[in-house]
Amino acid sequence: MRISGNVGVPRLTAGPVQAQDVAVRGTWSQGVLDLTQVSARIFEGTLRGSVRTRPDRLHETSATFVLQRASIAAIEALAPTSPGLRGTLDLDAEVEGDPRQLDSARGRFRLTGNQLSLPGDLNRIGAGTMTAAGTFHDANAVLTEAAGHWAGVRFRASGRLEPRGPTGLRVNLDTDLGIVAPLWGVQAMAGRQP
Repeated sequence: MRISGNVGVPRLTAGPVQAQDVAVRGTWSQGVLDLTQVSARIFEGTLRGSVRTRPDRLHETSATFVLQRASIAAIEALAPTSPGLRGTLDLDAEVEGDPRQLDSARGRFRLTGNQLSLPGDLNRIGAGTMTAAGTFHDANAVLTEAAGHWAGVRFRASGRLEPRGPTGLRVNLDTDLGIVAPLWGVQAMAGRQP
């Protein structure tokens, strides 16, 4: 038996998460649910993706999705404490594993932050950009590349991120003191600190 269909919902709420203009196209055939097109407006951005699963083999579930121009402030509202970042976020990810056990999921991600304002006094350096890419498996992530750029500040990082903290994380910070120091009222400083 094969069943195909399209579903559209103007508003969908799941706990604290709200999505608008949700559209799903998919099929059910031979015990496989294949949602080939999933789209929605969420976190003030747009989501597109697909999901393939077998209810009797949830560990074989796979999903791909792209989230574009999501508001970091809207995403942070879900967190118990807010780090205070502002800007927009793009995320491209592939995930495999049982959706009931997210800590055992595996996959890859690419993240881009635009117009990023940092929290507290760090917001003095203005808005910047950041990218990060890597893989994850069993609640551990390998950051293959991360880079950020703000006025007078650049960083690069790579390494392993585990629930207990970073392992072998390498960070390279390049600061132009002639640009950054005056933002904190220090006028007689120049040079670069690699």
